[in-house]
Amino acid sequence: MNFGARFSEFGMTGAVFWICQILLFTIGTGEAAGEQFLNMLSAFIGTEEQSPILKSAAGSLLTIFGLIGIFVTGLVLDMIGSIFFMQEMRIFGGHISRNTDWLSSMTKKCSVSVAKDYRDFQEEFGDKNISNKQKYVRLLDPRFHYRRFTLRPGYRHLQTFLLSYIHVYSANGASDQLTDHVHVWRTSRAISTALFIVAIEVIAFENFTHAADEIPHDSGPTTLIIYGTLFALSAMLTLKSYNRMCFSLFTLSCATNSHQISSK
Repeated sequence: MNFGARFSEFGMTGAVFWICQILLFTIGTGEAAGEQFLNMLSAFIGTEEQSPILKSAAGSLLTIFGLIGIFVTGLVLDMIGSIFFMQEMRIFGGHISRNTDWLSSMTKKCSVSVAKDYRDFQEEFGDKNISNKQKYVRLLDPRFHYRRFTLRPGYRHLQTFLLSYIHVYSANGASDQLTDHVHVWRTSRAISTALFIVAIEVIAFENFTHAADEIPHDSGPTTLIIYGTLFALSAMLTLKSYNRMCFSLFTLSCATNSHQISSK
């Protein structure tokens, strides 16, 4: 593991999450809440009557706790980011169905488990003759989603297999392009998770405010647009970056496999 890269990723995503939280509970909740937050922060650091030594110690302690909190938050966001795996698996399955010409022969030479996972994915995502109407109908079928959910171990297995194949058989190991795309995907997924959490907080805060004031809750078009934008942006960030990563992964796997065949 590249600890420097992981620390940078966790620090960036954790910082984005807490910036969103500060904006939400200051600007997003009104001027009074923002003033209360700043007063609380000022009380923790200290007032002008405190000695410079105590103020400096409190500031240093806040900095240390802040850095640890940001890093841990980034780590937790990376772990929670697996909530997008169903959509990521759909993209991965689409790439598999477009690369069956060389994947079939390559997986036959591997272990039985890899070949079985590949066949399961090919059966699930390889049918291109499904009409749009059938696609919409099966979205309402819980058996369809359960069948996709059971493919999760195979999805992780095949993805790890392709990454390992490139690392072992490629002349230079994993390329910088693939490594960068993996880092961008993981970072985007964590940021998407942060935006997803913020969207849920916005909904919960608005409902709580209306319930406390005993005001009937009626979401206007502006509120619905904000909700939709946050959810759409959170999904788009991770899925677009994951699709780019898959393009690099499958292209490098194909090139490595072709080189292996030609060198024999």
